[in-house]
Amino acid sequence: MKISDIQNNYGVQLVLELIQNSKPFYEEYIKKYPDNTANALSFSKNPNCSCRSKLTKHYNENKSDVDSFVENFLNKTNDAINLKEFVSRHNTKPVSGRVVRIDKTDQAYGELVTQIHRENWVYRTMSVVAEDDKYVFFFV
Repeated sequence: MKISDIQNNYGVQLVLELIQNSKPFYEEYIKKYPDNTANALSFSKNPNCSCRSKLTKHYNENKSDVDSFVENFLNKTNDAINLKEFVSRHNTKPVSGRVVRIDKTDQAYGELVTQIHRENWVYRTMSVVAEDDKYVFFFV
């Protein structure tokens, strides 16, 4: 998968991960965007800080420039991030409209939850009803 394709699919997630996990990227990022130094520093130390929304806003307002910066950085710095692993962690599986029936057991429910996490299922809501000896999950 090309870097530009990854950026089209994951955009700001890629930037945030690089800020947090790649010191060379972080250093080049704050040189390029010095107004974001405090936000990038805070985010690199605590990814749950309010600075995340400021970095996201900056990305959204400067998408083409930041994407170009990221692509140039990644083309010259191959070891900054494992893109294949990044994609596998962030890849999602839309399951809207799916119906899943499982046995009414703790084990079956645990296996479903594990599958949802492992495959990164994406859905807006989920409903469940009991049907004889089964649970029926509706994903919307």
